[in-house]
Amino acid sequence: MDMNSLDLLEPLESLFCFRSSCTPFAFVCNDISGCPAPSLLSPRTLDLNQLKREVGWPAEGVRGLFNWQSLFAYTGYLLVNAILYRLLPAVQVKGTVLPSGGRLDYRLNTLNSHIAIAVALAAGQLPKEPTLCLIYAYSLATFVYIRSFSVKPGNKENRELAPGGQSGNLLYDWFIGRELNPRISLPFIGEIDLKQWLELRPGLLGWIVMDCACIILVTAFQIFYVFDSWWNEPAILTTIDIIGDGFGMMLAFADFTFEVLSNNEKNRFRTDMNDPKVAHLKFMKTKSGSRLLISGWWGVSRHVNYLGDWLQSWSFSLPTCLAGYQILAAGTGAEGAAIMKDGREVVQGDAKGWAIPLTYFYLIYFAVLLIHREGRDDVKCHRKYGEDWEKYKKIVRWRIIRASTKDHKMCHHPPVLRSSRSTGVWRRVLPPTDWLRVLQVGISIQRLVIPKESLGSFTQRLLLVPPSSVYIL
Repeated sequence: MDMNSLDLLEPLESLFCFRSSCTPFAFVCNDISGCPAPSLLSPRTLDLNQLKREVGWPAEGVRGLFNWQSLFAYTGYLLVNAILYRLLPAVQVKGTVLPSGGRLDYRLNTLNSHIAIAVALAAGQLPKEPTLCLIYAYSLATFVYIRSFSVKPGNKENRELAPGGQSGNLLYDWFIGRELNPRISLPFIGEIDLKQWLELRPGLLGWIVMDCACIILVTAFQIFYVFDSWWNEPAILTTIDIIGDGFGMMLAFADFTFEVLSNNEKNRFRTDMNDPKVAHLKFMKTKSGSRLLISGWWGVSRHVNYLGDWLQSWSFSLPTCLAGYQILAAGTGAEGAAIMKDGREVVQGDAKGWAIPLTYFYLIYFAVLLIHREGRDDVKCHRKYGEDWEKYKKIVRWRIIRASTKDHKMCHHPPVLRSSRSTGVWRRVLPPTDWLRVLQVGISIQRLVIPKESLGSFTQRLLLVPPSSVYIL
C-alpha cells in the first residue's frame, strides 16, 4: 500500500489533538466555577493552584482521574448491552459480499436493547469520566491489532484483513484498523462482531443519557439523530466503516466517545435496487460490476451524507450562542442570575463568548474529519474502480457541498424527445445552455437513425439511459 504524509498525519492528529482534548475540556468547562474557568480569562495572573481549585482537579492528581467504581459501572453497562443483544428479539441480516466472496451474518436489535436500558437508567446515570472511554478505546484497539496477526488466508470464519490496514506502519495500522471484521465469543453470550456491535452502541445511548442533564433543545436534536440510527440499523452494513475500513483505534474511539451515521437511500439501493423508493434512481455501472448512484441525494454530491452529518453538528453548537458563564457563590444577588439547586448563581459576566472554542470545537473538528475522510474515500474508490471513478467524478462533480444546482437538473429531468414524421428520426433535444455543460463534463454526443417499427420500444429504453450517456438521436 502506498502511503503519504496525510496518511501518517491522521493518526498523529487524532491521538494528540482530539483524543487528548477530551479530558481537559471536561475540566475547563465545569460546574464548579464556570466555562471557561475564571483564571483562564486572565492568563497573565494565572495561578496553577487556583486553577486546580476552579476546575475540580482531584487531590490525588492524575490518579484521581480513574476510580474503580466508575469502571465497574461502565463495564456493567457494556455487559448488560451484550446480554440484551443475545436475549431480545433481533433481525437476522446478511452483510455485503466480502472480498473473498463470503458473507457474514448479523444480529440487529440495537433499538430494542437501548429502549430497555434507557428505561432502566431513567432513575440513574452513566459515569461521565472520559478517561473510561479512552481506556476502553485504547485497550480494544490494541487487542484487535495484535489479534489480527492470527488471520490466515482461506479460513472458514471469513476473517479478512482490511485493504487499507496493511501498510506495515505499526502506528497507522493500529489506528486505521488491520482486521476487517474482528469477532469474539463471550461465555453465555456467543459471538459478537465488534465493529458492527460497537457502531451504534455503547456511545450513542450514553450520549443521550448524559445529555439529559443539559439543555432540552440540544438533547432533543441528539435524540432524533441517535434514534434514526437505531431505527435504520441495517443501513450500517453498507457503510464504508463496515465494508471497507478495518477495526482499530479510529473506530474504537468513535464507537465509545464519538459517533457518525449512515445514509438510508444508498442502503436501500445497495440492498434492493428494485425497491419502489429507489427504483427511479439513475446509476452508472462500473467494470467491476458495482453501481454508482448519480441521481437523488447521491447526484447532489459524492458524499452528501457527510454534509447531513455536519449540518446536524451545527444544531448541537448553535444553541450555545455566545457561550461562557461564571458560577458565583449562593446569595451573591447578581442581576439576571440563574439559580442552581444548591443556591449558587450562574451569570455570563466576563466569560461571555470565551467558551465558543469549546462549544464549537465539535463542529470544527467534525468538518476537518469529514473533509479528510472524503479524501481517503476518493483514494479508495479510485483504487477500486479505476478509470470508471474518474468518469463518475465528471458526472457528480462536487465532493461534499454542491456550489451550483444548474448541472444537477440534468440528473433528474429527462430531456425533451421530439420526432420527425418524415424520417422517423428521434432527437434528444437539449437547450444551448446544456450543450456547454455536456462539453464541460466530456459526455459524447451521437446521432442515430432508428427504424419506425422500433420507435416504441426504443423510446422506452431511451428514457432509462443514465445521464452519463446524453445522446442527440
